[in-house]
Amino acid sequence: MCVLQQTDHQDYCEVCQQGGEIILCDTCPRAYHLVCLDPELEETPEGKWSCPHCEGEGVQEQEDDEHQEFCRLVATESSLSALR
Repeated sequence: MCVLQQTDHQDYCEVCQQGGEIILCDTCPRAYHLVCLDPELEETPEGKWSCPHCEGEGVQEQEDDEHQEFCRLVATESSLSALR
């Protein structure tokens, strides 16, 4: 069974509910201001980053494999066909 990955992120901070310059979690749709995190971050983390919620729940980003890539391609092609 193919599972679509969710790529839509919040456009506001999970903590203060305000927009602005936010960082996006790589494992869920949440977004945060650096100063709203506890502990506060001074700079944007390099590479993949998981939010405090995902870290606390032990959620890990799944590694892409050939099957997942195939599922994404099939889903994209199906979506395009539906638009025609």
